[in-house]
Amino acid sequence: MRFMISQRNIYEVLYICDIDSVYVDRLSGYLNRKTAFTYPVRTFSNVEMLGECLEKDQKEGRQLAILISAELYRQIRAGSRKFFTGNMRWILLSGDGLEVEGKEQIEKYQAAGRLCGQLLTLLTPSEPEERTVITGIYSVSSFKKSRDFVRDYMNGLNSKRRLCIFLEELTDLDWMAEHKGMSELFYQLRKGKGIENEDYDLPDYIVSQEIADILPGFRTTYDMMDSTCEQWQMFFGQILRRSGYDEVIIVFQRLPVYPEIFQWLDGIVVLAGKDSESKEQERRFHQLTGYLKMEGLQGKVTYNL
Repeated sequence: MRFMISQRNIYEVLYICDIDSVYVDRLSGYLNRKTAFTYPVRTFSNVEMLGECLEKDQKEGRQLAILISAELYRQIRAGSRKFFTGNMRWILLSGDGLEVEGKEQIEKYQAAGRLCGQLLTLLTPSEPEERTVITGIYSVSSFKKSRDFVRDYMNGLNSKRRLCIFLEELTDLDWMAEHKGMSELFYQLRKGKGIENEDYDLPDYIVSQEIADILPGFRTTYDMMDSTCEQWQMFFGQILRRSGYDEVIIVFQRLPVYPEIFQWLDGIVVLAGKDSESKEQERRFHQLTGYLKMEGLQGKVTYNL
């Protein structure tokens, strides 16, 4: 995976320039459909059209990122050096046999989801102490109540950079066949590969929907039960925390197989009801959190009627 650490800039737009117009159109179409990719995208198939836009943007002082083939980069570099200022970030599409020493590069011919993830890593500014916030949602009465709550919660948010994970077993066979989801991700974790392995690239497992990106749940209860506490810790600390999302919302269908999972959350919203059964379940949940005696756990819980 050949890319360098992001500079501290916030870019207004991403330009993509390559002579292969079909490739450019497909890539831009994919990025525009991804909820997590919040940068507007414009495409060009020759350096003349790109140069005209860059000249105008330079006068306006806009912060730009340009994803361009090495061949076209050399052409525009030879034609004019005025575009190579601090306001413009050049990232090269590699794979055509041409190399430009010292430039950030992304492999051109790879899965679109993986390329998207690498772009987000490059373009999204972050401080070392910044991390993705992880919020848990758990209903003491019904999983449907959790789903309804999350839908309303998502609609009330302005930020697009959010991921939702429903920790449930999937029952739709077509959905299971089409999407990887948690079962495939934890299968890769069980194989014991290093966390930098490309099999862990989160965008490969995500499905974009209108109000959020979705990471599908487990195919079977067995897949969930077959996971280990160490795998969950890696999933939270090295995958979700570094995902680049503003917030990850995890909706629990039932209490987690490992109570430590609650401790790795930044907050837990417990949905309770007013009937006697719901109040009894709420009492038991409160009792459970006290029994676990995990540091700071009680302070993370918010009860919502």
